Amino acid sequence: MKKFIFCIVICIYLLSTTLSAQTSFYQNKQTVNEFLDKLAANTQQCLNQYNITEPERLRIGAILSTAISNSRLLLTKAKYKKINALSVEKQQLLTDLQYLVNTFKGDLHTCSLRSEIQNFTNQHLQSSDIPMFVRSVSPVFLSSEQNTSVVLIGHFPNAKSNAYHPVASVTDEGSQLLVVGSSISGNNYRTNSKDHFYARVKNKKALMFTLPKTEFTTHENYFNFVNVKFELPYVVDGEQHRAPYYVTFAIPPKYPATLDVECTDIKKVNNRLKRSTKTFTQHATNGDMTEKYCLDSPTKGKIDSESIELVVKWSEGEKDEHWSYYQNTASTDTPCFTVETIHDPNGTSGKLNFTIKYEVQMQGTVKVDNNKSLNLKWGETKTIPLSSKDWELTYTPSLGEMKILDNEGVISPLTNIKVKDKMLIVTTPKLASFLGHCE
Repeated sequence: MKKFIFCIVICIYLLSTTLSAQTSFYQNKQTVNEFLDKLAANTQQCLNQYNITEPERLRIGAILSTAISNSRLLLTKAKYKKINALSVEKQQLLTDLQYLVNTFKGDLHTCSLRSEIQNFTNQHLQSSDIPMFVRSVSPVFLSSEQNTSVVLIGHFPNAKSNAYHPVASVTDEGSQLLVVGSSISGNNYRTNSKDHFYARVKNKKALMFTLPKTEFTTHENYFNFVNVKFELPYVVDGEQHRAPYYVTFAIPPKYPATLDVECTDIKKVNNRLKRSTKTFTQHATNGDMTEKYCLDSPTKGKIDSESIELVVKWSEGEKDEHWSYYQNTASTDTPCFTVETIHDPNGTSGKLNFTIKYEVQMQGTVKVDNNKSLNLKWGETKTIPLSSKDWELTYTPSLGEMKILDNEGVISPLTNIKVKDKMLIVTTPKLASFLGHCE
């Protein structure tokens, strides 16, 4: 009895699902092509909101785009039919596909959506004689330092045939998004590589290609993108066809970010200030004269004893005969000169006009530019000392979008920058952790 009730429940569920498909498209008078074009556009619009720093989202979008293309391929003969004229089974395929696109536009976990797309493919797309590419098992990021193996997972019914020769070629034309999709109409992508690479391993579920490192170029400071065109042969009604699929790969830069630090240091310096006294007058008109002239101690700094000089402005008589002077060295804190002038009632008397020049040493500060520019490697931590508060950092990730930071940190997918204890601590992720994966 319980088994009977269970069977009835299952039948009711299946019937409701079928009726749902019929009801959903009963009024839909779009053609299959129009409907799939709309789904593809919605998926691409959603993909355009993401960038290279969200590789898992882009991978899911790539797989979903391929599912749409494969559905188009499967429904080739019905592409101009109205949806409400399709069989219930084909209407259900489109219903399920629309659900996947709507889910992708939402915020559901990408890994669970990957599983749902796989279930859709298994249910609807793998019973055909036409080859179906589902996804690639390969690094989304390629390297110019080693050959890369790309595995295409899908449905390849004629893979074991000796006449089955799927090929790959490399082009740098195309979208700068990690989008995978089939071009059934045959978009013209220019192939820059003269070589075609044949699948090394072929079976009904997988094709393996080796892409040589010579086909790719790594740039120092920005991502490079390259399209790989896979052509999969198939036969429909006795005619040979080739389904072209394009997979866009990214080649990571050597350096994920560049930092330019403009730092102004405050440096202590010894300033020298030139000083001069007023003009002193000492004339021995009525008798010999001996006077001492001392410098006042400066309020700031210190007089450089080596710089003190008595400068004669005007004189009468001969030096060392009618007038003379010498510097007192007993006290360097208050330097003095002793000046003597000799009176001669019958001849020339010593007369002298003079000033005392000197320099004052003072400690001061000056601003000195201490700019640094550095490229950051993947998985690297660098510490940059900041000797003053006057600094500015220009952070340019390899995705562009220059940012200017002043006494603040930044956390981005490519760089983690912290300001701590007059230090800039800069960390970049390891490339593997940057790519992300489904648990």
